Amino acid sequence: MLSMPSPGSSPCDDLSVGSSASTDTKAGADECEVVFSEGLDQIVDALSAASENVYMDGDACALLRDLRTYMREDMNVEVSDRRLVRAARLLKISAASHGRSK
Repeated sequence: MLSMPSPGSSPCDDLSVGSSASTDTKAGADECEVVFSEGLDQIVDALSAASENVYMDGDACALLRDLRTYMREDMNVEVSDRRLVRAARLLKISAASHGRSK
């Protein structure tokens, strides 16, 4: 779904605040200020739509339920329903971004 290049070196990697960079590097600094702006809204919308087609099976739901129980009983941390729904949505978005439907 997303055709993003593999991580690697970037002209922005060598830029640091206050360094004595060459003129070429200073010109590149303007290009490096905003990393993801063009097309980000379209990517987010596409992933959101694709996540609605991801099926979350009973095992994944049981895992979230068990995690909630563990957090409550062993860690004394309450996890709200709203937070569980958000966690499930993030899992579905992750699956969609990796091209999975389950």
